[in-house]
Parts: sequence; structure tokens; C-alpha cells
Amino acid sequence: MAAGSSFGNSGLIVPSHSIPLAAPGIITKGLRWLMDPGSPFYVKPRLSRDLASWLWRFQAAARRGPMERSVPVLADLTLASAKIYRELIPEEGIECHYMDRGLLGLYSTNHGLAEGMEEADIMRRHGIDSRKLSPEEVLEIEPTVKPGIKGGVLYETDSNFEPASFVQGMARAVVAMGGKIESGLSVDALSTNGRRVTEIVAGNVRYRAQEIVLAAGSWSPQIGKQLGISLPVQPAKGYSITVTPAQGAKAPAIPLMAHEARVGIAPMGPDLRMAGTLELSGLNTNIDRRRVKAIVKGLSRYVTGVEDAPIDGDNVWCGMRPCTPDGLPIIGRPESLDNLVVATGHAMIGMTLGPITGRLVSQIAAHSEPELDTAPVSPDRFA
Repeated sequence: MAAGSSFGNSGLIVPSHSIPLAAPGIITKGLRWLMDPGSPFYVKPRLSRDLASWLWRFQAAARRGPMERSVPVLADLTLASAKIYRELIPEEGIECHYMDRGLLGLYSTNHGLAEGMEEADIMRRHGIDSRKLSPEEVLEIEPTVKPGIKGGVLYETDSNFEPASFVQGMARAVVAMGGKIESGLSVDALSTNGRRVTEIVAGNVRYRAQEIVLAAGSWSPQIGKQLGISLPVQPAKGYSITVTPAQGAKAPAIPLMAHEARVGIAPMGPDLRMAGTLELSGLNTNIDRRRVKAIVKGLSRYVTGVEDAPIDGDNVWCGMRPCTPDGLPIIGRPESLDNLVVATGHAMIGMTLGPITGRLVSQIAAHSEPELDTAPVSPDRFA
């Protein structure tokens, strides 16, 4: 349980991140970063038809028109999810170091600050409020920020927690309600009959169910192919470093996002977690130390006390985030199958979107009307 990306991610619940990865300008930045293995966004050159197809769709989506259609969809989803978290965590009594103090975006250049203000304006038009902060106001809110910062944006809609503890707490709640969770099994084969999935084979066990949910993250396309479903999802590797500050040392008390470096740091109970990068290098969990060092180096330009963070032990982690080319998740029932619901493609905001995805999936599986329009996130939109 929580052995994948739900273990070591940054634990951020971020309606503020409702601008999709496929946004205007990302292609230019991506080309500039392409040959730098330590850059925030890196595509490992390789021969892959699926990757080539994904990149072609990605460049088509990285325009203002598609972005403006995607932002309200993501904003509705993220705001609904944040609301569920505020209700669910105390209701289930889950101990996960949940903090509802917001997220502080930091900008070290005037150009970066201008980009941050533009993003904040876009978010504000879709119900996600923020406050522009002067350098003095930034340092007043978070004294660990280094002087010289150009300004900040405080998103009070955002929150954070320790993700693995939350997922494990949810699993205990499921078991307490009579649910059954079987770990350590891989899906080896699936059988269909007409428009229905009839059987799932895992090891020596055959499972039959009235409704089936495919929520296998970056591995979803492999399973989808067995069912004749094309899911254009690429695994995007992200890294994190978790450290325990020395007793008495100053540490950030609120999650911080360093805009130009594209990295963040968040408190998790007694620990701090630094996270960032997006690496399209296929399905592998190899840790590139250059990218880990780049996270620490990037943050050290904004925050005190992170320069000497150890990066040679088991405190370094990487995980695979499932990314679609248009930046929207895939949630819904494919037209070709009557008893399958797909839930994948949540990219870097999987923890943010988890609760609303679960609610929508349950409503679809129960053949009731979903509370939000799922047409924009339909698995058939790529056909």
C-alpha cells in the first residue's frame, strides 16, 4: 500500500496548479532544457512510437485555446477535491500531518514574478484566490526565505499532508468497512466477452466483478491495450528528498514553490520534503543523482538551510507520474466497454485530484449522474 507515487510525492493539495503542463511557452522552454539532464523538464531521447505520438499531441495542446478550455475543468476538479479533503481527513480520523495554511510561490526574477502574476490572474478568474506579496511580506510570512526575492503569491486554497500516511489511513478505513485489499499481485491477463470485461487473472487467482476500475497509474496503457483501449499516458519521473532538520534549526512552516527552479519544499510533521523535476524516460525507477542535486541547488537559491541536505541515502526517492498530452486526467467509462471505469493520467497532481476522482468513479460505477461533467476527461477524447 502506497508503494508507488503516493509514497514519496510532495504531499501538496494544490488548486493553484490548475494550469495544465501543456501550456503556451512550454515547448520553447522544453527545447532549451532538452540537452540538460539537470533541467526541470527533460525528455530522454529514445526510439518509441508511443512517446512520439504523445509529444505530437502535447505540442498541439500547448496553445492558448486548448489551455483555456482545460483550466476551468482542472479548477473545478481541484477545488472539489480540496473540499473533500477538509471533510474526509477529520471524519475518518486519519493522522497524516494535514496542514491547511496555503502555499507560497516564490519568484527570484522580475520575469518570473510577471509570469506568476499572470498565472494568479488566470486562477482568480476560475475561483482560486491568491494574494500578491512584496518581498518584505514574503519574509514576514516565511523567515527562511532568502533576501533578494522579487515577490511572492500566497494561495490560501492550498494545503499539504504526508501522502503515504493518508493513503494507508484510507486503506484501513476501507478494510474496517468490510473491503478487501490484496497486495503484491500483478495483473497478468484480462478477458472480455463482447462489451464486458469478464475476468482478471492475477497470479493463480481469477477475479470476476460486476464493475471494474482501471487505475494503474503509469502502467494503465499496458493494461488498456489488453482491452483494446488506447490510453496516451507517458510516465513522468519525479524525485524527492526527505530530510529531518536538526533540532533548533529553522525550517519552512508553509509549503514553498520556487517558480524559476520548478521545485518545491513542504513540511511533513517533523520532516521536510523537497521535490521536483519531470523526466520522460520511460518506465524505470533509476535515480539520476544529477537531477536530485538540481532540486537541492534550485531550492538553495530561495531558502536557507537546504544546501547541505544529504542525497546519498535512502531519503532519495523517485516515482512515475502518469501524464496525458493535454494535461487533463482520464476519468470515465470507455464507449467500447460497459463495465469498466478508467481513472488515470493525473500527472503531478494525483494526490490533489484523488478524492474527487474517487467520488466520480463511484458515481459512474453506480450508474448515477456524476456531480461534475466528465466529458472533458473522457477516455474516448483521444480517439
